[in-house]
Amino acid sequence: MEKNRTKVVKSGPIVIIEDDIDAQEIITDVIKELDISNEIVFLIHAPQLSVI
Repeated sequence: MEKNRTKVVKSGPIVIIEDDIDAQEIITDVIKELDISNEIVFLIHAPQLSVI
């Protein structure tokens, strides 16, 4: 039986929707501690987002 697998893209930026500065700092610290070198992009205002 074959399991469905999701491909994880390890290159490119990490995009996070978060407007709280303290939360952004915590997230950034955790990502650095995990030794992830991707650029981190925070979106602070995203009134209309849809996932396709």
